[in-house]
Amino acid sequence: MGQKHLHAAEVEVDSQNRIIPTPITAKAPVELIKAVAVPSTAEKLVAVATLATYMIVTAKQTAADNAGNVFLGASTLDKGVKEEVELLPGDWYERTARPGECFDISQMYIDADTAADGVAGFYVPA
Repeated sequence: MGQKHLHAAEVEVDSQNRIIPTPITAKAPVELIKAVAVPSTAEKLVAVATLATYMIVTAKQTAADNAGNVFLGASTLDKGVKEEVELLPGDWYERTARPGECFDISQMYIDADTAADGVAGFYVPA
């Protein structure tokens, strides 16, 4: 029989320090696609509050899909400033929440060098 590895956030113990089994439920990933309408204008990655535990996006991979670079950051996103992540066509960005925590994708913004450039990926809802 194979071993199972549990993270501290996934186990509870009783008064005698015996592990109490806890069911682990996984949520299905949700597709995430966003293109920039107006270059040099930061737009929310998603329109409404969206809590997630994991996210990965890829800048569209070909010059036909993305003519320039895509930028991810906060609402103050300004291309060329250190606070953002710059993605060249084909680059990817991944974010994972700490165990027991989540993050709000609606607090992330996207900008691009060219209108209609963007990202595609998925997130796992919290």
